[in-house]
Amino acid sequence: MLRSGRSSTKYDDLVLFDVLASLKLEDKVRHPQAVSENRYLYYPDHLVKMPPAEMNMENILGTAYSFLTEPIWSGGFQALLNYLVSYNKTLDPSQERLVRNFRQIPDDESVAQFLTRILKDDRIVKNIVSGMMHGIYGGDINKLSAKSTMLDTLWYSFKNPPTPNKQLVWSNVKEFYLLADMLNGPNRLKIIEMAESAVDWKLLAFEDGLVSLIDGLAEDLKARANVTFKYNEPITALEHRDGKILVTTPKTKKPVKFDHAICTLFSKHLAQITQPPNSLPSLAETHAVTIMVVNLWYPNPDLLPEGGFGYLIPSSTPNNGEGALGVLFDSDLRTGDSEMPGTKLTVMLGGHHWDGWKHFPSETLGISMAKEVVRRQLGISETEKVVARAHLCRDCLPQHFVGHRDRIGEAHYELMSAFQGHLTVAGPSYTTVGVIPAMRAGFDAGMRVARESKQPWFRIPLSTPSKDNDAQDFDHWMRAPNLEIEDVVGATGLEQFTNSEWEILQPYPRYRLLFRHFTSQDLRFRDEDGYYLEVDQRAYRNAPFKKANEDTELEK
Repeated sequence: MLRSGRSSTKYDDLVLFDVLASLKLEDKVRHPQAVSENRYLYYPDHLVKMPPAEMNMENILGTAYSFLTEPIWSGGFQALLNYLVSYNKTLDPSQERLVRNFRQIPDDESVAQFLTRILKDDRIVKNIVSGMMHGIYGGDINKLSAKSTMLDTLWYSFKNPPTPNKQLVWSNVKEFYLLADMLNGPNRLKIIEMAESAVDWKLLAFEDGLVSLIDGLAEDLKARANVTFKYNEPITALEHRDGKILVTTPKTKKPVKFDHAICTLFSKHLAQITQPPNSLPSLAETHAVTIMVVNLWYPNPDLLPEGGFGYLIPSSTPNNGEGALGVLFDSDLRTGDSEMPGTKLTVMLGGHHWDGWKHFPSETLGISMAKEVVRRQLGISETEKVVARAHLCRDCLPQHFVGHRDRIGEAHYELMSAFQGHLTVAGPSYTTVGVIPAMRAGFDAGMRVARESKQPWFRIPLSTPSKDNDAQDFDHWMRAPNLEIEDVVGATGLEQFTNSEWEILQPYPRYRLLFRHFTSQDLRFRDEDGYYLEVDQRAYRNAPFKKANEDTELEK
């Protein structure tokens, strides 16, 4: 399953919708619904329900009781107060405070350092945040970079508050470039429809998980005469010589020459196969965690004490010798009614708990470890009949440690030196971890190589208001940001990391970000009754020019 972008300030999800439209898969998307919205953390020896999104009286009372009785919330009230104090200080409009604040806060810090600094307490960080980071990165909060993880927007806001106006957030200009590209691309109308509908979604998948997407991509590419698949043929060497990329595999008698290559391998692996050796020292320093995924299916459908999405396990949880990161309640997440009744679980083991290990558990041992985890934590007896499968995913989640941005910026110059602009890299080793962000990285790299030009890739010339045309025809969403278009991808795919991030960040009204649950109603592509607004052949008409001018004044 994938999470929708309804709460994000980035537009990576538009690339997914573009692909779905191209593959004609948009009608096959499902929106899994949990039996309940419950999410849990396991601490210290039982499941603790997290505060739900819907705050009715029952949920409010339940949350208050949890705060008062559960040790996982130890220090929570004081941490909340400290956060509010820290946040209000960032809204001090004095230039002196802004400058002092910017200088005092380091250019990067770990998740643990950042949150402990603003909360003045590390208990919530260890008990709550570490569990969240296990679910997303499988990583260590003491090493992960605050500004290179899901906390990036918050970190930037504390480092350099965009304005005393709480409605503004830091936005990367590349997000607006992508938005403009997609809303002027060949699939623009379908993208708009899916993106607007996704505001109501939390999850999306297919009847078979994500297999439909994978098969759709493979079938589409196989039908193209200029595409060749080579399976089970790992790249053993990459070298630049005489303006060509030389690719070596175990099956090649001599290196095969190419004009350009796009590499999505784990960055450390790329450093290991690049010739001559030690050409990419910055990438050689990168790290990824290994995770074992164990699927357990029990014919008995009544094994879970409480339904929901599943639970994560914080670093502070004792008695976790298996190195478990969390357990998903797959049988509670439905994409349809065709699944066989039973209790289906996914147990995630390893991550940073297994850092430094030279040998990892076998699949048989991994299954035994997973069964022990659910026996101890969920009370599922070892005598229950079960069907199990395990898969070891080596180096599957790159870790963006403190200093990641500077490290990848150095890698740009090393790649240019080693490959002279003929090798482009993409994927979670460099940009955001996750399936949809990886698709975005692939889109940026692929379009940059195919077009051999700067962004944007698709943009249709803007229509501008005049005395002779209706102001309604003005594409108001194209006004932001009103900056010169820059190439943030570059020949290596890492151009954006070579300059200060403050050169590509700008404050922008949060409510004006399209296709999000917080988007202002007058900027939606549907009316209050859920009907799509009138469409012409080029783009959706959505807002009067006068409103755009008013918002521009706000931005100023």
